[in-house]
Amino acid sequence: MVFFLAFLQLYIVLFNHYNFRTFTFDYGVYNFAFFDFAHWRLSNCPMSLVFDSRSNFLQDHFSLTLPLLSPFFWLFKFFTGTYTLLILQWLFIIYGAWATYRLVELKCNQKELALLSLLYYFVLYGRYSSLQNDCNLAIIGAAMIPVFLYYFEAKKTWPAFLAFSFLVINREDFSLCLIFVSLFLAYNHRKDRKLFRLSFLFLFLSVLSFICIFQILIPLVEGQNNKYKLFEYSILGANPKEALQFIILHPIQTIKYLFVNHTNEPYSDNIKMAFYLVYGISGGVLLLWRPIYLVFLLPFIAKKMFNDYNNRWGYEMYYSIEIATCLPLLVFTIIGEKFSPKWRIPAGFSVLLFALTVTIYCLSIANYPNPYQKFNVLKADYYTVDAETRLAHYMINQIPDDAAVSASSRVLPHLAYRENIYHFPDIRNAKYVCLMKEGDTYPYSKTKFDSTWKSMLLKGEWIVQYDLNNFLLMRRKSQ
Repeated sequence: MVFFLAFLQLYIVLFNHYNFRTFTFDYGVYNFAFFDFAHWRLSNCPMSLVFDSRSNFLQDHFSLTLPLLSPFFWLFKFFTGTYTLLILQWLFIIYGAWATYRLVELKCNQKELALLSLLYYFVLYGRYSSLQNDCNLAIIGAAMIPVFLYYFEAKKTWPAFLAFSFLVINREDFSLCLIFVSLFLAYNHRKDRKLFRLSFLFLFLSVLSFICIFQILIPLVEGQNNKYKLFEYSILGANPKEALQFIILHPIQTIKYLFVNHTNEPYSDNIKMAFYLVYGISGGVLLLWRPIYLVFLLPFIAKKMFNDYNNRWGYEMYYSIEIATCLPLLVFTIIGEKFSPKWRIPAGFSVLLFALTVTIYCLSIANYPNPYQKFNVLKADYYTVDAETRLAHYMINQIPDDAAVSASSRVLPHLAYRENIYHFPDIRNAKYVCLMKEGDTYPYSKTKFDSTWKSMLLKGEWIVQYDLNNFLLMRRKSQ
């Protein structure tokens, strides 16, 4: 069962990509950046030109993960193509699962309980909802948290430092989260002098990293017209310093914001509570048995709930992936601490059953805009592959690797391994235009989308190379 659930995670993302269920934003951007870093470049993302935006990958999130992984582009390009990042992300997820199993086994000295924690890791809803976003730095980073904790608890200092370093460079917000994780570790090991001191070393490095990233590195990669925009916590302040001041001066209001809608949009009233309900029923309620464990999750929950955008607050997409990844090791450690060996397995099985029930229910009612059935493996139409999809892949493969291409959102991630790749209707110097004619008109309306490509043909500068019911490939006439 564990192997089935593990490979299901890989199957979903690979199957989605094959079926044109990945999009320019974000997987197309990730694939272009992966290609770009592999060629020792940091280029402005050409797909963003459709919005008249000139920015590179590091001006969105400060992360060195893709540069670090870029050698795999050359190792696997000819075997796995544009599926490579999805496979690498899956390997991180598996690494996190292995570390969860080893950590629970280490803490509880019971392999059966560790196995239940592993099943729980793959059953939680956040593991599936995150796949709406295909590949994401948060998914990769979250998987490394159990790895860091396992090496720390096993007193494997250098592997712990390597895992910690990876988390710090993975995304700018992880250094802040690691401050709370380090405090949690210091409290838990206050009677173990070696681990207590190591915890404070990680605490110091987390604070230092946070300051360096926000005060030095982010300003270094900012452009004149591309300032860092992802501090989206206006209720707390305009920057981390103002946010810290608000939290200190207004603690009651800060706690209130964790639970209530802080916007003027009435339809957002119950989103936060839905998140707590989903993960509380899935086993999170056990954390109340040891409140110090909530300190561990506090930064991950706070960055969700304080955000300006309500789509971050709920249980959909990847915005709960850190919670879904950390709950297994926290919940099952509590079971190991609070239950006698006789009752651990029944308690663990009960938690697993509740989580599975919640996941099935959430999959069945998923109301996040999802016309392509990207992750609901319970529906029969998820598995549909038509003949046109196979033909579309054949046609895409006829486009030369070095040709400039403009493509619609669902096609572009398959063509992003090139220097000149644009998001239709941005054409520029493209020699080929590749489109899905139905269900893929972003950022245009269907009417404007159709009139745009039809007018291109009427002007006589383009010829149709392939035209299926829903797939169109045009080539610019030779000058």
